[in-house]
Amino acid sequence: MIRRRFIVGALVAAIALSGCASSSKPNDPNELGFVSADGSAVLKDSNQRADAVDLSFPVIASDSTWSVSDARGKVVLLNVWGPWCAPCRKEFPELQALSTELSADGLEIVGVATRTTDTAVTSFVASQGISFAQVADFDSLIMSGLSGVPSSTVPSSVLIDRQGRIAGWVLGAADPVLLKSLLKSLLEETA
Repeated sequence: MIRRRFIVGALVAAIALSGCASSSKPNDPNELGFVSADGSAVLKDSNQRADAVDLSFPVIASDSTWSVSDARGKVVLLNVWGPWCAPCRKEFPELQALSTELSADGLEIVGVATRTTDTAVTSFVASQGISFAQVADFDSLIMSGLSGVPSSTVPSSVLIDRQGRIAGWVLGAADPVLLKSLLKSLLEETA
């Protein structure tokens, strides 16, 4: 009798758990749900890149906007972050170092602040001595418009090549050596 209850209980649990399973592949770019933040990186071959939507963001603590089309000719790293996110705060000094080192080669890093406020962003950026632009996507609506790019991971980085095409992304906190390698590869490409 106990064995029968165990088997019936195990079957009920298996059926219940199978209802939670997703039929989509992990990290499927078309999945709207959670994407694991494991630091995985994608860099597409040049002939497989699609044009980025001409995203336009309000620049925090400014009356200006930043857009993808304004950055044509540069390699752009859009880093989605929030001051509430510990891995984001940890990777910011590394991003600042990359910005300082590679901006003369044509790199533009832009922080895309999400799920936060102007005050929290300006306070954090000032305390850390961050010099690259910070833009507002507080409701995560603009970034979700990038077709084919997972948009639910914070932090994450979207790489845009000199032609304004989505070249790849890193989900989660990026390994600085890997990120620098990806960026240098894109910087070596001609526009």
